[in-house]
Amino acid sequence: MQKAWNIGAGSLGVVIAFAPYVVARMIEFFLPFMGTFLSSLAIGFGSLVGGVIVGALAIPLYPIKHIIAKLMDGVDFIRDKILTGIAILYAKNNQSLANYQDCCIPDALHSPEFVQRVDDARRSTWRDLIFGPMRAENAAPVAPVVQVVSVAPVAPPLPSLIVKRDRVEGSDDVITHEPLGQNGSLVVQDPHGHLFNDDATGRRTQGIRFWVQQHHTCPLDRAPLTEVELSPVIVQ
Repeated sequence: MQKAWNIGAGSLGVVIAFAPYVVARMIEFFLPFMGTFLSSLAIGFGSLVGGVIVGALAIPLYPIKHIIAKLMDGVDFIRDKILTGIAILYAKNNQSLANYQDCCIPDALHSPEFVQRVDDARRSTWRDLIFGPMRAENAAPVAPVVQVVSVAPVAPPLPSLIVKRDRVEGSDDVITHEPLGQNGSLVVQDPHGHLFNDDATGRRTQGIRFWVQQHHTCPLDRAPLTEVELSPVIVQ
């Protein structure tokens, strides 16, 4: 109400007081002994009338504004809970945040806010997600579960292979669709003999290594493939 009164007195009050103020100033000019009594009275009258009018209009509009604000808060609350629920589904089902079709073209992009929610859900236990961190700390202690994880030894880089030039010339990379060895690009080969341009040599194009990191399979025959199985080749 105070805001409505100030708006009415500062805007509508000025319009209402304009004509009386001009007349009052003319009278004060010819009757100097009156000082600024009439002009001050005109300004006060205009401000009072403007504040009363706008304040009266704000009385029935305030409940409507309050209801709209609460509805918007409810929409934000529901949106927040839906995003949190979807983020938990992504995190606990180990879903990728970007799906890829036709090799490396993403068909689903997520906002940084959603990505952060998924990361938080992955780092949280079900107890923290259900009860919250504070309530989970006060819950009954749960016996820790000890899991023995066997770490596979990392294979050393494979030695360079020799490939005949006719296998490289005239062939394109199935991922980037660029000629093999274009502009001096290095070429790598998987255990099944498939050749690709190496995208680990400062190239901006996302090639075989990016594909393997996302899918862990060969893009041609879908056989299991890891990055350490890609061997550099020497073209002769």
